[in-house]
Amino acid sequence: MPARAVNDDQTSAAMQLTRPTGGDVVMFAAGLTAVWVAAGSTGFLAHPLNRAITWLALGVATIAGRRSRVRSMAKAAVLAAGIFLAVLFTASAIPVVNILAVAVLMAAIAQAGRGQIASGLSGRLASIIALAATMLACYRLACGSIPAVWHIADAAGRLSGQLIGWATGRPVALGATFAGIDFLVVTASVYAAWLVCTEPPRRRRAALAAVAILVGHFVYLVAVAGYGRWLASLPEPTMTPLSEISHVGRWTWENGLRTLVPWNLPLLALAIHGTILTAMMLVGRWRLPVELSPRELVERQRHCENDEQIPAARLMLDMAIRFGPPLLATAAALLATRTTARCDLSGKTIVAYQGAAADWTGPQYDAKSDGPFAMLPLLVESLGGKFALSKNLSKEDLAKADAVLLLRHDPPLREDAVRSVCDYARRGGSVLIAASGAGDDLAASLGVPTNGDSARAAADRWEQCCDVSTHSDRPNALAMRGVSPLTIGWADSPLVGGRWGVQNDASSS
Repeated sequence: MPARAVNDDQTSAAMQLTRPTGGDVVMFAAGLTAVWVAAGSTGFLAHPLNRAITWLALGVATIAGRRSRVRSMAKAAVLAAGIFLAVLFTASAIPVVNILAVAVLMAAIAQAGRGQIASGLSGRLASIIALAATMLACYRLACGSIPAVWHIADAAGRLSGQLIGWATGRPVALGATFAGIDFLVVTASVYAAWLVCTEPPRRRRAALAAVAILVGHFVYLVAVAGYGRWLASLPEPTMTPLSEISHVGRWTWENGLRTLVPWNLPLLALAIHGTILTAMMLVGRWRLPVELSPRELVERQRHCENDEQIPAARLMLDMAIRFGPPLLATAAALLATRTTARCDLSGKTIVAYQGAAADWTGPQYDAKSDGPFAMLPLLVESLGGKFALSKNLSKEDLAKADAVLLLRHDPPLREDAVRSVCDYARRGGSVLIAASGAGDDLAASLGVPTNGDSARAAADRWEQCCDVSTHSDRPNALAMRGVSPLTIGWADSPLVGGRWGVQNDASSS
């Protein structure tokens, strides 16, 4: 439906009321898909596949959002800069920066369409997607940087699991990943912008849309809670001869589904939330400010009895939607990738527990294998620090330590060693535990107990199944196998958080 100018009595400003076209729908849906895929919210995907899908979705959004030719060199430069930054940001290994790639490109699409009536709503929708992507990036950045935010997100996931367990009679323990908190953040951002940018009355539409979002998310959580029963109802895997065997077996739809559940169940949340948001976009007429040329503005003012001015609140809102996402995206990308910290251990002493399982044998000629930690002392010394080994972690050894390391599957510590390490930690010392056995007992004594279970990931050694930290660009360098979930306090923030893992009894995600 073509746009038409009307008189808005509430704002006393010239406005346009318009409805989305088919291209707008495609651009909007592709932009939403790009946001959630770039954030890694749609399930376990290898990084190359994740980036390829993100680029494909962004390409579709760019083509659908730019249906008319860009007639200005400045606008063409803005769009080209957005494409360049999007490709650059998606090359990063940090999910926050990947999300901001979508925000930058969608903001560039919006800016390139300014002043064109045919592209007016496309620009507004692109700005809303950019704003939602920026909000998701800020949320994920806060989760990795602020302990309280991480705990709130984790508590929201656990609460979702408790509510769905109460409603379905199937207890399930959820974290923020499988609970779909990322989907709710984006949906809430688009919902708020939809209410602001569409014509009144809004109360009835707002209530119906909120109910649809909650019911849709409830359906997704029910699917997550019952995935074990679904798998049990599938036929047994059809395997190939031993020479051709794989973890999938011979391709059948049942075998393919087994590889997707539960790891890619969030794709259902993408389908549900994407459908609801697209339907919301089609309901109601969108309000767009009329962009006049300087000559048209002078003529308008000359023939008007009363000067028509855009209210300051609406002008500020329009400026925030237009320029807020790219500015916030650029600033957040810089904060996520740049740090003033230096790798310097000058004057520091690192004390490691010399347990029976830890092999510190250095590289030797014609040796079948070297100790897995043989190069660690050399690394510490290359950074200016001093490395020392301790067999009993006595108070004398810890008195000179700036950090204590427990590595591999060490045997349980003696009571006097546990007491000395706990006293050392209470005095402000740093303790790094990367071991079971001695590590589990000591962690419990330090107030960070395990829950007595172990978790398995979608990929061996947890490659691409965990968030390391905001400033780490090597998320696959941990090489973990069996891990024990920890219970940490509200003042603590994890350096490593599992995203695509479940407990071994498959009762929780």
